[in-house]
Amino acid sequence: MPSLLYSAIHRMPHLSDHEAELLKLKSRSSVNPIMRSNVIEITLRAHDSPWRQRFLHRLLDVYLALHARASHDPEAEGFFEAQARLLRDKLHSSEDAFRGAEVQTGIMSLAEHAL
Repeated sequence: MPSLLYSAIHRMPHLSDHEAELLKLKSRSSVNPIMRSNVIEITLRAHDSPWRQRFLHRLLDVYLALHARASHDPEAEGFFEAQARLLRDKLHSSEDAFRGAEVQTGIMSLAEHAL
C-alpha cells in the first residue's frame, strides 16, 4: 500500500507484479566482471536454494543462446561462402589453364625435363 501512495503522489506509473518481482530480484543480486578475464561473478541472495539454482541455470542458458545468436552472423557467413566459391572457381580455372599449357607444350612434369 505505501508504494501505491508514493507512486500516486509522484505521478509514477503503477508497477505490474512482474516489474515488482524484477525490482526485488535486482535488489537481491549483483553482477561483477572479474578484471582481466572473461569471467563474471553473479551473486544472488535467495532463501530457496532450488529456485536460486534453477534461476542461475536459466540465466546461463539465456546468455549462451544470446551469445550464439550474436556470434552467428548470417551476412558474414554469406560473405565467406561467396569468397570460398570465388576462390574455388579461380582454382579450377587455374588448374584448367595449367592442364591446357601441359597439353600445348607437351611438358607433363618439370622434374622429368629438368634432368
